[in-house]
Amino acid sequence: MNNYIKEIKAIFIFLIVFIIFFFIIYLIKNYDPDYTFLGYFVGYLVLISILTVLSKFIKLKVFREIVNVVSYPAGFFYIIGILILPFMELIKNSILYFSFVAGISYYLFWSLEYFDLIESPDLFVYLTLTFAVFTAVLFNFQIRKLINYISPGSSDSPDKILKYKEISDYLLSENNIRFTIYSVYVVVLVYNNILSFQTNASDVDVNFNKAILQSFVTFIAFERSLSILKTLKFKPSDLLDKIHGAISNHVKEMNRDS
Repeated sequence: MNNYIKEIKAIFIFLIVFIIFFFIIYLIKNYDPDYTFLGYFVGYLVLISILTVLSKFIKLKVFREIVNVVSYPAGFFYIIGILILPFMELIKNSILYFSFVAGISYYLFWSLEYFDLIESPDLFVYLTLTFAVFTAVLFNFQIRKLINYISPGSSDSPDKILKYKEISDYLLSENNIRFTIYSVYVVVLVYNNILSFQTNASDVDVNFNKAILQSFVTFIAFERSLSILKTLKFKPSDLLDKIHGAISNHVKEMNRDS
């Protein structure tokens, strides 16, 4: 029971962080479209930097007190940054991961569509989704390695980079990616089914929903094939070796007979 409570608490914390993150984006987008606040915030950081440098040369106690008072809010933001930075790193790496696989799939089939090799928009949706989820699972290790390579900042310490790499690899593991794909498919299919049953059939793009459904079915078949393949004792390399051995024996027998 304690383990379930622990996991529920962890999920609750993640939800709070994600809600705060997207709430901040929402506030900036709706109430600060010109990024005025961000401009003031950057100016405040520059002011603190200048005062900190000057405090190294100006030894007056009054000046140090002024610097401390001005820098006090920055300390609060610094603590908040320390707390949410790992979460921000995870969000960034997750976005990079799925943007990478989705981007490759989209532009691949967009180029085929551009040359009229794909004429149906529903086929384009089906191929793009299916290829993206296949890539996300099959090349999980390679994509994580690429993200870990481009993700850390140049000023980060080796220990910090290693810690972020461990967190990123844990979140973006192959099984977690599989679970995410299944979850997204289920949510989309449930939403489309509710929309289909709630509205008239003429108001719903049946072919578009069918493309998503068939993509999900294809992914399930693909997953099933992978799971069976892992339990098989059959290996193409072993079969090739056996064929090579059979041919070699046949050639030796022909040489003996001749």
